[in-house]
Amino acid sequence: MQTGIIGLPQVGKTTLFRILTKANVEGKGGGSTTHVGVAKVPEPRLLELAKLYSPKKITYATVQYVDLGGMQKERNRDALAPLREVDTIAHVIRVFDDPSVPHSEGSIDPLRDATNLELELILSDHDQILRRLERLEKDLKKKSDPALLAEKSVLQKCKAHLESEKPLRELESRSHGTLRGTLHRLIRLTRLVRLVLWLHRLWQVLQRIKI
Repeated sequence: MQTGIIGLPQVGKTTLFRILTKANVEGKGGGSTTHVGVAKVPEPRLLELAKLYSPKKITYATVQYVDLGGMQKERNRDALAPLREVDTIAHVIRVFDDPSVPHSEGSIDPLRDATNLELELILSDHDQILRRLERLEKDLKKKSDPALLAEKSVLQKCKAHLESEKPLRELESRSHGTLRGTLHRLIRLTRLVRLVLWLHRLWQVLQRIKI
């Protein structure tokens, strides 16, 4: 399972990434570096089974986390490409206020931040659909293919849905499987989990527990 961690600069994304993966990476506010790490999924029952059957090796389930660099306004939407490969998106939203850690938008407003980032992801999917529709038009001029016509119909519905500023996860369709295959997983077909970080001076707390 892959989970992408996204959010504006200085909201605690990389801190969360370090907690989950125990990775030794630096979280420089506003950085654009993408980090990838793996975390084992704790399962006490697995240890109990190991006592019964004495296997040569115990293999835990794992989750791969992709910490995408801060979502800055000037960032190219193609930089969101890694999110097309993940199964779940964790959107970290900042609600803590700390003068020593300025917010990229100048003020703390969780609803605004969530709405703006949601729109960025919608626009990214819209760009992908437009590119695919352009390629389909060229292919259909060469040869009429029922599969391509069906795909075009689905994409046009998705395009209209996105243009109403609604994410694709809210679009009820039995064609999601087709979309995943043809568009390399549109970002908004993934599950979205919003994580609200409210701890004041989170870094100092983490330093005390040596994470």
